Amino acid sequence: MYYAQLDENGRVHTIQESSERINSPRAVQIDENDISLIGAYYNVSNGEFERREPEPEPEPEPTEQEVVNAELLLGQALMLESQLALERTAALILLETVRGEA
Repeated sequence: MYYAQLDENGRVHTIQESSERINSPRAVQIDENDISLIGAYYNVSNGEFERREPEPEPEPEPTEQEVVNAELLLGQALMLESQLALERTAALILLETVRGEA
C-alpha cells in the first residue's frame, strides 16, 4: 500500500510504502507510488489532489529594537538632509559675497 504523507496544511511532502495500514489524518492511501503528487494539496471534501500556490507566509512583525533602530536611522537621515541644506545656503551666501567684492 502507498500513502501520501501530508503536512499540517494538507500538502503532500512524501510518498510512503507500507505493508500495514496507516491510520492517520495525515496519511492518504493512494493506488501507486506517484511522486508527482509531492507538492500537491489533498482536498478532503472531494478526496482529490490538486495543485495550487501555497499561502504566502505573513511577514514577521518588527521587534521593538528594530523599530527603534529604524526611527534612529530616519532621524539621522533628516538631520543630514537639514545639514546639507544649510551647507548649500552657506555656499550660496559665500558665492554672492565673493561675486559682490569682485
